[in-house]
Amino acid sequence: MRLAREPARTRRDAIGALVAALCLSGCYGHDVVAYRPGGGVEACALAPDPQPDLPMAVCACQDLSAADRLGTDAFDRCAAFAPGEGGGVGVNGRLDMNGPSVVQGDLQIGGASGAVAGGGAAVDVTGDLACAGPFLSDADLAVAGDARVQGNLRAQALTVGGTLTLPDGANLDVASQSVGALTRAPVTVAAPCPCDAPIDVAQVVASHASTNDDAAASLEPTSLRAAEGTVELACGQYYFTGVNGPGDLTLAVSAPASVYIDGDLTLQGDLHVELAAGASLDLWIAGTLTLPRGPDLGGEAEAGRVRVYVGGGGTLQLTGGGRFAGRLYAPRAEVVASGPLEVYGGVFARRIAASGPLDVHLDTAARAACP
Repeated sequence: MRLAREPARTRRDAIGALVAALCLSGCYGHDVVAYRPGGGVEACALAPDPQPDLPMAVCACQDLSAADRLGTDAFDRCAAFAPGEGGGVGVNGRLDMNGPSVVQGDLQIGGASGAVAGGGAAVDVTGDLACAGPFLSDADLAVAGDARVQGNLRAQALTVGGTLTLPDGANLDVASQSVGALTRAPVTVAAPCPCDAPIDVAQVVASHASTNDDAAASLEPTSLRAAEGTVELACGQYYFTGVNGPGDLTLAVSAPASVYIDGDLTLQGDLHVELAAGASLDLWIAGTLTLPRGPDLGGEAEAGRVRVYVGGGGTLQLTGGGRFAGRLYAPRAEVVASGPLEVYGGVFARRIAASGPLDVHLDTAARAACP
């Protein structure tokens, strides 16, 4: 099945006359933007939805478990993709690492259980380290900035470019060390991730039940109930009561668009997103996302232009991993990836468990309008 819809343009044209500055590549917030379907430029105005604060590349409201490689960095969506510093990791609970870990930013652990790095794999932090409990590693630990640990610190070779702060009585058990300075003082680490007041995804979805572009596009809330094949979406906000497809589903997006699923998104096949130049997609799911394999929601070329918000609890199972060309926000869910998972935007979840490599690139321009 191929579903192609174009909403009426009267409202878009009226707004377009007022547009003085055009953003041609994935503006965030959808106030007034422009896109180029078929080479033309057209104004596209979408009512802004509340946006979560993703201060770090990875934020776990409870625990984070990485059985393989953990790598984070940051990039500017409005410039050429060049990942670098600024992609930190925040864990409000316990951090477990069993593969090589490179955090290009700060590493903050707010749980009293602290962090454990096993598997003989080194941990490299290019920013500061703050840990509300012990930090126990059976390999090397390198911190470019300051390190504050509320408990015992164990490692093979320890390198701290700045000041290492440990409380009185805490053991420093290392085979070798290169530390700028060592201070004994109390250490307090606040929970790094803003989990107390998450966005109510279900409420955002419900708010579009009567305010959307379905009618203008000759769509109905049930249009995607059993959808498969390719669904083409132009500029607009689309509300559906659920998706339960028997096969693969591709969302081909030609302009900034938002899709609101008032229920679950469940497929027996794969989920793909294809973005035209200047297009972006915000996918709001009030319930859960269930796929037999990891989704393919864009990659480096579309970095930062797909945002997925999941409101349901339980487990978001990404069998085989997946790719997200933007943020994954699931504040009430446990994200479990059994294969390589790469995210170009950020991951925010109640709990994260990755048995394959986890690579996350923070979009530092997520709230910016690209020139």
